[in-house]
Amino acid sequence: MVTKLAKKMGGAVAPDTKKMAIQVPRKPPLYRQISEILYQKILGGEYPLGTNLPTEAELCLEFGASHHTVRDALKILIEKGMILRRAGSGSSVIALKEATVFAHVAVDLSQLVSYPHSAKRVNLAAEFISASADEARLLRCPQGTPWYRISSIRHSGSNPEPVCWTYFYLLPRHARVVKNKDHFDVPVFEQVERLSGDKIARVKIDSTVGRVPANITKALLVAADTPALITVRRYMDVADQPIQMTVSYHPEGRFVSSWDFRREIRTQ
Repeated sequence: MVTKLAKKMGGAVAPDTKKMAIQVPRKPPLYRQISEILYQKILGGEYPLGTNLPTEAELCLEFGASHHTVRDALKILIEKGMILRRAGSGSSVIALKEATVFAHVAVDLSQLVSYPHSAKRVNLAAEFISASADEARLLRCPQGTPWYRISSIRHSGSNPEPVCWTYFYLLPRHARVVKNKDHFDVPVFEQVERLSGDKIARVKIDSTVGRVPANITKALLVAADTPALITVRRYMDVADQPIQMTVSYHPEGRFVSSWDFRREIRTQ
């Protein structure tokens, strides 16, 4: 029987709390917990600017975690732009708060020619084209060269402002890479190698300062003539012929590229 109070509430009956399942929030993965703890310790001054975090082995003991888990935790702090890892030198604190721009830290060739996993790519268009005069100049190819061009933007985390706009120029026979199930999880050049059997022997990277082209300002959420870092990557095969080209436009203030290479000293 519906009570008078229930009738006043439109017939709704209060739920039986005894029968309701208690929803217990899940704990985040251990590597995220470790990252958050270290993050708070940096903010709190326990690890001042310029000092090193405990070693990987020490962190494993402190948190009862594996080396893999600790590395994943440190990777989050790297992507936030707060620490820098150097082989043989540990993890140095380089910022006391999360960076407001996207930081691309490269310590080897594979990281230098591809973006970290935190930068998610979305394809906006894919089409067969003939290189225009401007494209021929950037790509250093004859005008009219046939390409399969993918137009895409990248976002970092939940930031609504795109990190960059990237054009991928593939040989027409490699167009089917866009149909791969892991197309957005694996670097495009690796997909090309896997599907075609072509091997990339050399990557040439040119960076210059210019302006965001007018046709992509709206997608990048920038004003006309906004300064940009323009990066052109040329992926060459063993015969020094291009397999893939990319042209990326990074609006001013949204991207930092940091390279960290270790010199190998050989004894005579």
